[in-house]
Amino acid sequence: MKYIQIGEKTIGIDEYRTQLFYDKKDVVNKICPCDYCQNYVYCCNRFPSELNKLFKELCINPEKANEVMEFFEDSRKKHLYASFYLVVGKVIKMIPENETIIDLTNEVSRLKKQNIIFDVSDVIFIKTNQKISPLIQVYLEISLPWVL
Repeated sequence: MKYIQIGEKTIGIDEYRTQLFYDKKDVVNKICPCDYCQNYVYCCNRFPSELNKLFKELCINPEKANEVMEFFEDSRKKHLYASFYLVVGKVIKMIPENETIIDLTNEVSRLKKQNIIFDVSDVIFIKTNQKISPLIQVYLEISLPWVL
């Protein structure tokens, strides 16, 4: 179990099972051929370093979101996206003694200053057919350029 602090939430993740989940999952733009999903995947390699660090520590492949939604194009010609990811693990109250905790609170704070929202929850809003538990849902809200 890997322990991660994100703000006031501490999560324990099963790195092995999370990695297996993403190894078997298709890239978003192979599942959905719409231009919005295509654009999202192409923008994944342009994500800020803080976001890439969060994804790496959570064993998430950002191109393999569980759900991607585009809402609108803003005045800066950027598109507001919301995406959801899954991690095998749970929000925990108490960390076992002598365990290392990776604190990613600063990364989330820096993202917030860039108007990027990143949150984790043990409440699953986007359902999956996967028979995996326990699950944590990761929510990302980000404005991306149109690169297609």
